Amino acid sequence: MKEDLKNYFSDLIKDIKSIKKDTIFEFIKKRGKILTILVLVILMFLGFGIGRINTSKEHLLSKLEIALKNENPSKLSSIVKFNSKRVSKKDLQPLINYYSKDSSRVDSIINKLKTVGETEDLKLVEENRVFGTKYYIDIKPYSLKIDSEFKNSRFTVDDKNYINTGSKIDKLIPGVYTVKGILESGFGYIEASKEIVLMKDEEIDMEFDAVMLNISSAFYDAEVFANGQSTGILVKDAKNIGPFPTTGEVKLHIEKEFPWGRVKGEEVQVKDIPNLTLNLSMENETLKSEINTVVDEFYRSVFLALNNEDKSVIKGGTENAINKIYDVLEKKYFILKNKYNINDIRIVEDKNQYRYENGVYSATIVVSVDYTVSKSFLGLNKEESNKLFFTKMLYNGKEWKAEDVENFSL
Repeated sequence: MKEDLKNYFSDLIKDIKSIKKDTIFEFIKKRGKILTILVLVILMFLGFGIGRINTSKEHLLSKLEIALKNENPSKLSSIVKFNSKRVSKKDLQPLINYYSKDSSRVDSIINKLKTVGETEDLKLVEENRVFGTKYYIDIKPYSLKIDSEFKNSRFTVDDKNYINTGSKIDKLIPGVYTVKGILESGFGYIEASKEIVLMKDEEIDMEFDAVMLNISSAFYDAEVFANGQSTGILVKDAKNIGPFPTTGEVKLHIEKEFPWGRVKGEEVQVKDIPNLTLNLSMENETLKSEINTVVDEFYRSVFLALNNEDKSVIKGGTENAINKIYDVLEKKYFILKNKYNINDIRIVEDKNQYRYENGVYSATIVVSVDYTVSKSFLGLNKEESNKLFFTKMLYNGKEWKAEDVENFSL
């Protein structure tokens, strides 16, 4: 049998080679059966191919609809291309996520692809082949640019594609993405996250819970501290520093070394306001003691000068203050010849004001003095009195002195 078939096809080949114009009908007559079979086979394949091609468009769109509605990236991967290449299941997930949020979106794109062959993200592509036309779905590429006011921030798109602020990612598959940002600060990393829909070229601005600070204070040479740690920055240099998180975990204060010791200001919580004023009270226990000593000496010596009519005994004041007060004593009180005895001197703490201007320390100290006035005639008719003296103090680089007493009178 095998040998017979071999001989048959050998003779057939010889006959085909010997075909001439005047012998073609004789060849057809002789080989009619085999020719009939070959024609039937060819027609069968042609019919199958044409039928397959004619139904491939509907079949493709049906597969697309099923893949999107069933959230099946594997099935979708078999019918789409991106940048003329096949796409992995993982890379198709953003597109799947977009259509999974609303099934009516799938119905809409299927209708558009049937009628116009194109949507904002997909295109029905025809490929002409030997036996007709083949179809596939082409995914359109889009770009994403990410901006932020913080120039040292970095971003990822779906935990990949690391880029810096102001940069752009080209040729992304349309769909739903999660953009994550990270911003390094002196207090750890500040993170941000945003879900975006990419159905066109997009440019987004990522916001962080962070702020750059401009710090001001009357004490321009004070040092800035954050959460108890020195930043190494002075107030005068604290312009556009940061970033600082604005979620409340950072507190700032300033510290300054005064001639009477180091003083710490109150802590201020960092919020989303870029301009922050930090202040401190110059007062500490050492300063209180120094002021109290000077004030006590000054007023006791003033009363002694009044009783003795002797300006030279006044201590703790500047020359200007001594001259001014003694002039008042001389004009108003010497003539009465009364005796003045101090019972108590105390500072009204909550009334004090301290200032630091143009490198000069000053203070207004409210001093309460209880004293007794004895009439000159045999010391009779004693009178108890109290006066509040608003005393301006200056620090001369070595010590505090009384500079002036507002409206001094007894």
